[in-house]
Amino acid sequence: MLAWQDKGDALVSEVGNTRFPVSAGFADNLLLAQFARHMSVHGPAADLASDHFQEETAHDLGVDELLAVRLAQTCGHAPERIKGSEQSKIANRWPIAKTAAKCLRGDLATFIEVYGTALPRQAFLPMLEAGIGLGMVNLLFSTTACLSEWERTGFIPRDQKPMPLLVDCSHGLETKLRNASEDAMGEALARYERLPVLLMLARVLDDRVSHHPRLRNDLPPRQPDATAWLNLLGDIYRERHDRAESIIDRLDEDCSRLADDLEQAKEAPDAVLALRNDHVNSALRLAEALVELNGHHQQGAHLAEALDSSLMPNRPNGLAFKRRVSRNEAGTRKAVDLRSIVLSHALLDFLVHRHLRKDGEGKSARPLTLRRFLDILRDHYGLYVDREPPGMSVPQDLLRTNKQWLERRLRDLGLLVGVNDAESMKQLRARFDVA
Repeated sequence: MLAWQDKGDALVSEVGNTRFPVSAGFADNLLLAQFARHMSVHGPAADLASDHFQEETAHDLGVDELLAVRLAQTCGHAPERIKGSEQSKIANRWPIAKTAAKCLRGDLATFIEVYGTALPRQAFLPMLEAGIGLGMVNLLFSTTACLSEWERTGFIPRDQKPMPLLVDCSHGLETKLRNASEDAMGEALARYERLPVLLMLARVLDDRVSHHPRLRNDLPPRQPDATAWLNLLGDIYRERHDRAESIIDRLDEDCSRLADDLEQAKEAPDAVLALRNDHVNSALRLAEALVELNGHHQQGAHLAEALDSSLMPNRPNGLAFKRRVSRNEAGTRKAVDLRSIVLSHALLDFLVHRHLRKDGEGKSARPLTLRRFLDILRDHYGLYVDREPPGMSVPQDLLRTNKQWLERRLRDLGLLVGVNDAESMKQLRARFDVA
């Protein structure tokens, strides 16, 4: 993400042209340099055991750092799979959620360049972890929103907006706020659960178009930017392309054959009904059937795990609070996990410090009012505090209470100053001085 290159099928080393090059020593990469104290390279760069720890000068390492060094020394060398061979090169692929990707890349680059050497390690790491988690959640949800729009229209949207989430600034202490945040998160998770079907739909169309005798020799590039490719698949899916009818008819034949085979084997009756539903596009029918046959939970297990790992629920630097409740479903009691969006201390620190700096070369400081900060949370990350998310009704007095909770926490952390109640006088400030 930080290396970001605008051409080529794989990332290549660009030492000197970027501050975050791949296939370079840690001294040349600003991010790796943050964690390379008392390290040097002995021997050629291709040698996976060339990193050397200078034991004689490492008098200021913490116990956690020393433990990481000892683990690395026990391993002996880096994993074989990261060698610079053809098979292990990093594919140069851009996320289709370009707005969320740009936001994450800008956040990390600015934060690392400005605060990487200025903040104590014990403060830098939690803030960095919280920022990465927020960026990944935004990227996963934005990808879901892009593919949902692609299924509906056949185009990857140009004007991309983050999925709306209501923040519980009370951290669960205000029951009504927690419940409202859980409701908004429930809607987002319901949309996210459809992601395996959308991905399978793209794979089904990709397979047909890639092997079509009249199309396979004149196809748009798939990487690094796959937008044109997905738009072509969308034209086929929405039957706007000259070859769409023949492809859709072939997929309809596949649905019929698969349904016949399942009926003969007396398996998956639900999938058979879906495959024979002529009111649904044959590509979507086949995608839904394949996900059903493979097991929807199995298909979505890794995606759910990725989202939960990014949310880090109930963790000190996490973005979510999770609680288990018992509910009646179809006459039986069932345990359900509910999640609400919260802002940890580390995440508030990250967001304030990052947005006190401008994007671009130099990363100069800029004033940041509380009003502007709330707009950034909403526009960049989809985090609503003092306004109700689109399509959701939240009492105004509850939103005012939510904003008051946020102000109180910012003041307690030393991030907010203001001489009166005027919005323009409520200014955010950094807790750490940067030269």
